[in-house]
Amino acid sequence: EDNTRLAVSVDEGTILLDKESDANVHALGGGLGSEDGPALTIRGTGEVIINHSIAICGSTGGSVNDQIADTASVMLGGGLLAVLADEAIGALNGGGVVTDSGIGYTLTVGGGDGSGHFSGAFKEGLRVTKTGTGTQTFSGDADGAVIGSGMSGPVTVDAGTLNLTGSLRNSYGLLVRSGATLAGTGMVRRITLESGANLAPGNAEVPGSPGTFHVG
Repeated sequence: EDNTRLAVSVDEGTILLDKESDANVHALGGGLGSEDGPALTIRGTGEVIINHSIAICGSTGGSVNDQIADTASVMLGGGLLAVLADEAIGALNGGGVVTDSGIGYTLTVGGGDGSGHFSGAFKEGLRVTKTGTGTQTFSGDADGAVIGSGMSGPVTVDAGTLNLTGSLRNSYGLLVRSGATLAGTGMVRRITLESGANLAPGNAEVPGSPGTFHVG
């Protein structure tokens, strides 16, 4: 059965999330929405690894890449989140570092139409996808130890709004799907807009604010 409403805080040391059941069971956050408080909080020197469960790989038991419930939020007040398997969450908040150690896994945010604000670092080959109708803000500065300082993977906005007020200039680029919106005042190497996609310069957290994107 699912670990209903289970939430964990990590201030130091390392936790490995590596459940071996199907996608209907989660290590953390079953039944939690992004409005319920985080299923996972990382602070200080804490580290959490989201891992593949080798025991199910190749079976018909369902995805092994669902350690945290898709609607639950994650809060980084420091520390490190290592995404070593594709993972979907409701929202990403706080600071800290999110990495995939150069492997190229995808972190999907926005499940359950959640909204969040993350000012920390994306590292290595991590890929990020925005789903749902909510707004996810990335506000890190690529010139510091935050967003874009080492991230090479692409960013895709499938739905809702990605509010970029920081930098993704070291990532491969940003793709906005039809019906989705890219807002903000940030920096990015390249932007690709599908037909029907929306570009809305200005901070989405401050309605009506003017803004300019810096591309290249």
